[in-house]
Amino acid sequence: LALFLPEAKTPDFRQNIVFSRIPGTDRELLCDLWLPPENVKRSGFAFIYFHGAAWCILDKDFGTRPFFKHLAAQGHVIMDAANRLFPETDIAGMVQDVYRAIAWMKDNAGSYGINPEHIVVGGGSSGGHISMLAAYALSSGLLLPHELRGRELSVKGVISLYGPSNLTDLYYHTGQHI
Repeated sequence: LALFLPEAKTPDFRQNIVFSRIPGTDRELLCDLWLPPENVKRSGFAFIYFHGAAWCILDKDFGTRPFFKHLAAQGHVIMDAANRLFPETDIAGMVQDVYRAIAWMKDNAGSYGINPEHIVVGGGSSGGHISMLAAYALSSGLLLPHELRGRELSVKGVISLYGPSNLTDLYYHTGQHI
């Protein structure tokens, strides 16, 4: 049994857009944008996606093109964001990159026909994990990067596709204690 998404009109696909620079460095964070085709009404909805792969490997644009093409053809804007990985940074730094992506999307919402109140963040595996941390830890302010303190960074929702929600259980489940 093979599953296929229905044929969709070709979206406007833009690659390697700088959405942030890490303060005090020359390090740029990049994203790809999937915009609705010209003749498709925009929904005003944006989805910021972070890839999975154990917090340490792979990059944006890995295995997601059919899904993002389908969502863009429905009128949604998709931001496929690349965050820093281990050993370049720790999980707190990765969560800060999620906040940077949210800030960029809110700053550029008008340019892309997005309602800044209709932004959802998410990802698969480790990308889902850091997205959940960003969404649920926002009110504490503990993981916010200094340059974004005081900014409104809330999102409409978070989608975690098999992202770990309890790292202690993961540690024991994978036999790391042995």
